[in-house]
Amino acid sequence: MNRIYQGRITAVQMAKPIVREELNGFLKATKKKTQGNWQNLEKEKWENLLWQHHELFQDAVNYYTLALGALGEGLPDSHPLQKLRARMQEAWDVFPKRTVTPAISLGNSLRKHLGLKATATFDDACRKIVPPDIVEKELAAQVADFLSVDLTKTSDLSEYGRSAAPRYINPDYKGNFRDEFARKTLEALELRLAVHDLVPRNLADFGALSLATASQRENRNDKTGEDARKALIGFVKKLAMAGMLSEPKAKELTNQLKQLKAEKIHQIPAYEAGGDSKEKSLGIPALLIGKQLGFDLAIKRCLTASIPKPAENWQNGLNQARETVKKGADPLLTARGNQGYVFLAFTALPTWKEGGETKPTWIEFDIAAFKEALVTINQFNEKTKEREERKTAVSAELEFMLGGNTNWSPKTQSEEDEREVPVLAGDPRYEKLLDILEQMDDERAVQDKTKIVGPTQAALRGFGKLRSTWIDLHREKLGQPGETLLQQAVTNLQREHKLDMGHTDLFLRLCTQENWTVWLEDEDQNVEIEGSTKRARNVVCAAAVAQELADELERLQEAIRYTPAEPQFSRRLYMFSDIKNKESVSHIGYGNVDVYVAAHNEQGKLAPCRLRLNYAAPRMVRDQLADGAASKWLQPMMAALGLQPEEQPQFARDSKGRTKPPAVELMPDWVGRKRFLHFLLNFPVDIDTEKLTQRIGKSSRWAKQMNAAWEKNKIKQRFHVMWDNMEVKDTQKPNQWWWDNPEIQRDGFTCLAIDLGQRRAADFALLHTAASELKDWFVRIGEAGGKSWYTRIWKHENPARPNEKVSGIGSLRLPGEDAKVFYKGKAGRELSGKKGRLADADDYEEAIELAEKLLHSDEKAKAWLGDSCSENSFPEQNDKLVRLFLGALSRYRTWHRWSWQLQPKHSDCWERIFKKEIAKIPYFREWGKLAEAEVIATNAAALQAKVAKEANELRQRLEQAVERLANRVVPLRDNTWRWIAFGTDPRGKPLHQLAADGEKQEERPWLRGQRGLSLNRIEQLEIFRRGILSLNRLMRHQSGVKP
Repeated sequence: MNRIYQGRITAVQMAKPIVREELNGFLKATKKKTQGNWQNLEKEKWENLLWQHHELFQDAVNYYTLALGALGEGLPDSHPLQKLRARMQEAWDVFPKRTVTPAISLGNSLRKHLGLKATATFDDACRKIVPPDIVEKELAAQVADFLSVDLTKTSDLSEYGRSAAPRYINPDYKGNFRDEFARKTLEALELRLAVHDLVPRNLADFGALSLATASQRENRNDKTGEDARKALIGFVKKLAMAGMLSEPKAKELTNQLKQLKAEKIHQIPAYEAGGDSKEKSLGIPALLIGKQLGFDLAIKRCLTASIPKPAENWQNGLNQARETVKKGADPLLTARGNQGYVFLAFTALPTWKEGGETKPTWIEFDIAAFKEALVTINQFNEKTKEREERKTAVSAELEFMLGGNTNWSPKTQSEEDEREVPVLAGDPRYEKLLDILEQMDDERAVQDKTKIVGPTQAALRGFGKLRSTWIDLHREKLGQPGETLLQQAVTNLQREHKLDMGHTDLFLRLCTQENWTVWLEDEDQNVEIEGSTKRARNVVCAAAVAQELADELERLQEAIRYTPAEPQFSRRLYMFSDIKNKESVSHIGYGNVDVYVAAHNEQGKLAPCRLRLNYAAPRMVRDQLADGAASKWLQPMMAALGLQPEEQPQFARDSKGRTKPPAVELMPDWVGRKRFLHFLLNFPVDIDTEKLTQRIGKSSRWAKQMNAAWEKNKIKQRFHVMWDNMEVKDTQKPNQWWWDNPEIQRDGFTCLAIDLGQRRAADFALLHTAASELKDWFVRIGEAGGKSWYTRIWKHENPARPNEKVSGIGSLRLPGEDAKVFYKGKAGRELSGKKGRLADADDYEEAIELAEKLLHSDEKAKAWLGDSCSENSFPEQNDKLVRLFLGALSRYRTWHRWSWQLQPKHSDCWERIFKKEIAKIPYFREWGKLAEAEVIATNAAALQAKVAKEANELRQRLEQAVERLANRVVPLRDNTWRWIAFGTDPRGKPLHQLAADGEKQEERPWLRGQRGLSLNRIEQLEIFRRGILSLNRLMRHQSGVKP
């Protein structure tokens, strides 16, 4: 079991060298450990030392990430490392995330270490790290590709990084290299050259594994006989669908394959097809067909079209590859060359070494940074692969729904996962829905969408309930419910769901009689369309699914985000415990640990420097983990178990039986409005709980006793206990079934049922099951082992107090749900509870003032908040204010739309705005008078001016209200909230955010009494968060201007 404890550094000492020499206030760094010779450092000095070390580690991680990326310049554009290079280039001059204070870009992180000018580009840095005249691009690409393959195969990046780093950076490395990849690379290159008639080799000598890697998946096997024939016919069809084979030629090849005897068909090895790689997905099938039937002109065309022609300087690459194979050397070894490294170690750069020296100053520091770089690259590769797979799946499903790819079917892993995907193309209801959406001037229509496929899921909130109501009204009125009645249903829904209502305009348009067919039940819903496909039963929801797929596909087109290591906003934490050899961490005792950091020596160069960190970690003391190897993990709540010393959890041991002390990790942290810097230490600990589990656990009793679903050799979900009439494989049978267990036969067993709730956290029931008719039993659950098993609610009876019984039924309440607590030694209900703290007169007056501004009415404010402060608690007042805030946002959104739709170029909208919108909900009396007048340009201009004026005033009120509301809903102890401008989006539109860096209030706010962790509190925060995001979006628009 793993736990992470945290301590705060309180003081630091530096080891004194034998000869004391001071420079700029710092002592000379030395690697020699001394006993008891320590000098206390002033706080500013040791903070500078630790911060410098932290910054250097971020720079080192960036250096190795860039160095490994620089090797991939010659890789195909589809390679994940090439995509990472593109993202790194974007981050070179500008940090890719928005930050409160300026962040350090990738270029600024590395230029000083590489000795580059301030104007140096990404390519300049790559050439500086991996000079192309020393390591040729083709060779570097081989090394980078092999690294990517290694990362997909390794299960322990830490161990791999420790063994791989010296091969790249250490001239003294004497370990092993490999030559397997070199031979494979040569074969792939010669195949590409032979396809384009650049080398005289017979194409029949090559195979699928000349380009692809052998599959390691258990569900993939080599294909022979009829399986191989089927695969080859599928390859022909695939090439025809890609437009590489004509239909007559495809039929000819298919007939030839069908006429072959099974024993004459070549074996097809299991290989990885390569996803979007055209070379592998189409080139290998063409190659395999040619090996079987001969390489005629049509097959040669397929090969040349799918397998790219090597670069013009291919002869150099070929000679180098042949030379590498001839030598039997790993490309990495070849890339090291005479210099003995692929690229310099970070600790061999000029900031660490004098010119000409290439050996790492601190190899362990390099290895730690190299491992973090591998983590970055591996995560990027894995996420890129996942995104490509998801993009393929989403694209295929969307294409099927829109009428293409008719052979597609949804992938399922079990019968429970089966689902029907409807076809929207050709459905007149869908075409009518699209017409409605394209005519609407909602927010989605102005977001530069290339194509509207359907409504968004957010726009349909409440539609399911509304549709059921409409259908009931349609049936009650015999098919003639009337538009007014349907519109009233929309109004009722809006009244019930003020905070989570969908797009009202869309719902109102669906109320018109000509659009009823879009949502009515389809009497012919089982009529087949285009063969086996079926039309959607609910075309509106199906279209929303299609739109969701389209939006997701658009997002998936972007490459995975890369964020360089940055000391504040994207920090990589330095693990002191990963450092080996003489610079390793040393636990002196509780509160003291010796470590090494990078510091400047007397020559002004960086070198390891020994420090003793003093820290305070109260939770480690509380849990009794501060006594070194003798520590016993015993949290206060565990003490009640009465465990014997030998049963208590303790530090885990390594393979040699040695105690594994807590790891130590440096974590600078910023707190407060002024970003005050704290230096923390993380202590990840590995606790051995085996004896504790044996003492109180019953896992062995229930091993293999559950009917469960498995995925990738791991239990995905447990359903229920097994019964003796169920069929079970021999490998899944336990040594003894639960019903044969003498202990269970004697005492039965208990089961805790938990029901998560909405009014409170959860309800529970402790159930007792036994093989006899228990007192108060309420259900017979089944038969097993020749006995009937009965269940009852567990009750505890205390023999000393026979009249007192403890029931097994109860509720679990979070703080803010009237939870039961101990106060001054007595049990009782928490002070504030589910209503929260009472509001005082000042709270009430502020709430009234806010409500008046949001409602444009003094009278309605008291209708919402009551006539006195006693009618609603402080959190309940805030609930109402948040709802008013969202209502004002909706009002502003409508007014802004009117402000630009009432312009002359949108005169086609005037009739609807005048008569159907403003006349029905005038907001202000003068607006209503103008809306009831004739729809002419002068009236539209007058109405537009009034609307724009009120919209601008409401915008200002919203910006003022969000700050005051934030200070009520989420009060801060030392700061206040500020609504501030925060740069622009990619289109140049302004962005805003709510920042917690305002001036401290004169009177300290009351933080308690906000209903704790209750669901009501969580809902309040979530609704307010949505309001803030909505306000940020609305602030991008200008009054009178279409977004």
